[in-house]
Amino acid sequence: MVGTVFSQNKVLKGQITNTTDVEGIHVINQSSEESVVTNEKGDFTISAKLNDTILVSSIMYIPKRVIVSETSYLQGELIVRLNEMVNELAEVRLGTSLTGNLAVDARNIKTEKMLQFDDVGIPGFKGKPEEKIDRLVPSLGLSSAVDLEVMYKHLSGYY
Repeated sequence: MVGTVFSQNKVLKGQITNTTDVEGIHVINQSSEESVVTNEKGDFTISAKLNDTILVSSIMYIPKRVIVSETSYLQGELIVRLNEMVNELAEVRLGTSLTGNLAVDARNIKTEKMLQFDDVGIPGFKGKPEEKIDRLVPSLGLSSAVDLEVMYKHLSGYY
């Protein structure tokens, strides 16, 4: 008879006992895959059986797994205290200071070479255009035709 009592789901009332930011913490019964979220006081209710694994997780706290003990099951409550997660940031090194003169500061910026057609295996025009660059789309006028030669020169990189 005792074994059948413990094998039944029971609604446990739970509470996160930390003093700050206890709202919105995820509480997941990993055995039954039921999940709930704590209220502003850190309270929650979740169905569980004896020896179910309850995962309590939040971005501000280290995740904690709690096994439903016989005491917790019989009392119908689960009290959890979480340890705060400390996010260590990578070291930040500040480079040379800026002078305030944009011309000088812009010259000191390290840049990379611009990518060219042949850098990525695309054929394209490598010479210098010897004629005036025509507009791809003519200005609004009576004709709405597009010059195919001009379009080809734009697309092939001639301009």
